[in-house]
Amino acid sequence: MLTAISVPSDFSLELSEDKPPSSFAPHENLPIEESSELVGEGLTDGGEVFSQTVVISYEGQDLCCRRIVVKLEQPTRDGETEIALLTNLPQAAASSLLVAQLYRKRWRVETLFQVATETFHCEIKTLGYPRAALFSFCMALVAYNLFSCLKAVLGSVHETDMEGKLSYYYLAEELDATYQGMMIALPPENWQDLTTISLPQFSSWLQDARAVSQPESFYFN
Repeated sequence: MLTAISVPSDFSLELSEDKPPSSFAPHENLPIEESSELVGEGLTDGGEVFSQTVVISYEGQDLCCRRIVVKLEQPTRDGETEIALLTNLPQAAASSLLVAQLYRKRWRVETLFQVATETFHCEIKTLGYPRAALFSFCMALVAYNLFSCLKAVLGSVHETDMEGKLSYYYLAEELDATYQGMMIALPPENWQDLTTISLPQFSSWLQDARAVSQPESFYFN
């Protein structure tokens, strides 16, 4: 079973029967030999899935894997048009479609933690007390949820998919710059009515408020 890979300088391939199978995104310099052609497996969220059999060889060791390719309907913000994965999970245990779906979910989780760390500062090194660090981390997750709600509202109002377009960093920067001035112009008592309305009413209020916005200002460059 594939248990450890380090590439490219000190690539290692460990085979062991008592280790669990795994899936990962291969490095471009990984020595891979194709054993079959790419075969269509079906559609998944955001693209079409293909698979083929490949062999990884290194220092006399061979490992037969499935290479799974997701050809994306829309390029990522880095311009990539496909995602390639390698797995030694048996086909009977996990189809290529399932592996692709699970990996894309993992990617969204990794993106969440990247945003929480870089934009919402969930890891403040000067917080020496565990409870303070945990509180900071939880508040960063709350902020991420709020921004995700805002992204969904903007997408529904402007009828466009904001995934991969809207920058949480630019949104946070805008809020940080305008919040104090907004609270002077609209002090807390002006917001009290929002605490008594229902969730559908609040959703409608958000959509009305976002209808006059220009989300393009917060897109990735």
